[in-house]
Amino acid sequence: MYFFLRSKCLLIFLQSSNAEQKTNLQVASKESNTVMNTLAFKEFLISLVVALVLCVIFALVTRSKARRTGFVWFFLFVLMATWAGGVWIRPFGPAVSDVRWLQFLVVGLLVVLMFALFAPLKPPRGRQDTLDQLEEIASQKELTKVAYITLGIVFWVILVILIIAIIARYVVGSF
Repeated sequence: MYFFLRSKCLLIFLQSSNAEQKTNLQVASKESNTVMNTLAFKEFLISLVVALVLCVIFALVTRSKARRTGFVWFFLFVLMATWAGGVWIRPFGPAVSDVRWLQFLVVGLLVVLMFALFAPLKPPRGRQDTLDQLEEIASQKELTKVAYITLGIVFWVILVILIIAIIARYVVGSF
């Protein structure tokens, strides 16, 4: 749709007289920007709903199996990944307000499933399990510090890349 509006701007520009060119181009450009802004807002809302539903389902399913710290960061990551993936994948499925939502759902499901794969399986149940886990934690304390810093950096780098991908999609337009 964005490409069509840009083509329409160019066609109006080429067909108009010199006095009308500037006015017609400005009107077509404003129309194109308005459509893109509303489309971006609608896509964001769909991503927000999909990410919220999937994160709440994930939190409820893994309630007793995994720690629930960092839900806001988890939600932010799923939201950005859903939005970036949804705008870059070729649209398919049913449309809601001129926006196809199924690709957002597929990307969101894939991201949440990847997190589910790496979630801790179960908390310790007995005294022996707790002692074994404490020994393992003590032996890996240094590794945990390094991993925490590294994963923090990786998180922010991936988040910035996802934001750049979202912005680039709206700048480049449709394919």
